[in-house]
Amino acid sequence: TTFAQDLDISGWGAGGYRFYARNQLNGFNQESYYGGKIQFDFAYKKKIEAQLDLRGNSVNKSIVLREFSAKFKYIKKFKFKF
Repeated sequence: TTFAQDLDISGWGAGGYRFYARNQLNGFNQESYYGGKIQFDFAYKKKIEAQLDLRGNSVNKSIVLREFSAKFKYIKKFKFKF
């Protein structure tokens, strides 16, 4: 098949509330937050290995590609690494 033969998924996630010492009449005294990371490590026939790291949080309200790497091995004297 053309799919990854070895796939590992890892990561973490967090969420909760932050409380502030301010008057509720002037605004909220709490806010929710979240953050997380998911990482994919995969290999195909021991000739291609890649890693993908995605992270997100409530400050940016987006998901960011933090890191990507790939290794391609065809013959011993000819290797690519990105």
